[in-house]
Amino acid sequence: MQIIEHAPDGGGAPRAAAGRARPGTAASKRLAKRDGRARGPGPAREDSRDDATGSPATEPNRLLAALSSRARAELVRESELVTLPHGHRAYEPGAPITDLYFPQTAVFSMVREMTDGAGIEVGTIGREGIVGGSVLAGATSMSTRCIVQIPGRARRIATSKLRGAVARSLVDGSGKADGSASLADLLQRYAQALFEQVTQTAACNRLHALEQRCARWLLMTHDRVDGDELTLTQEFLSYMLGVRRAGVTEACGTLQRSGLIRYRHGHITIVDRAGLEAAACECYAVAAAAYTDLLGELIGRTPATASSRTASR
Repeated sequence: MQIIEHAPDGGGAPRAAAGRARPGTAASKRLAKRDGRARGPGPAREDSRDDATGSPATEPNRLLAALSSRARAELVRESELVTLPHGHRAYEPGAPITDLYFPQTAVFSMVREMTDGAGIEVGTIGREGIVGGSVLAGATSMSTRCIVQIPGRARRIATSKLRGAVARSLVDGSGKADGSASLADLLQRYAQALFEQVTQTAACNRLHALEQRCARWLLMTHDRVDGDELTLTQEFLSYMLGVRRAGVTEACGTLQRSGLIRYRHGHITIVDRAGLEAAACECYAVAAAAYTDLLGELIGRTPATASSRTASR
């Protein structure tokens, strides 16, 4: 959901899994060069005094916004607000999970990578969720890499501190807002929603055309940012979709000629949201519906849709 390295536009993923080339070896350097990875600045720490202790409407992360004011204030005190650059490596496969993230404006990608270096995104996490939540189910590490696809802010909290808050909410219901859910309940429900997204993505990656998959991915990212412009390169998008850059160029070209998006180097603008939904496969709607079914009633909000985004403008 966690810190470490910044990869430039190539969007390289984080830490190396067991069985992969060890850091510092010639093989690992070749993979790093191929993925566009480079060591660079880590997350920038910000002043933790923010408005997250106030009204839920002022808290960008939807899980935190659903908590009681007291519980939200406690988590704010126990965490720090950081700004994460594009390509920042939150987790590497097999590495200990020492921190978790509640994204605010940053968007994270979970990437499954093979021993030959090929990789593909299997999950997207933004302001609707938490990064690294598997540790709350007993895991000590992640099996996927987790990198920042859209730079921005996130609230970072030590694993031990969040575990303590979850344990208290299980005992006395602390963190529960009036008519809402406790911290433990919210995180459990979100874990299931993320699982549904991951399984749907796995099927999508195997069964659907690249243009449909590209539209789905753009929609999921669009849901997690403000505005219609996404800071993305085709190189990074090709890494997320597990295809050659030429394939992404063709897919984006088709979407652009259809008037659905506008692309210039490093930036993709969503022009016709409803049309993009029509161009996507059913996987986008299925994953969004699972999130709404599990969390919509509790958080009081659902993922953005064509109608809701249009109405908000």
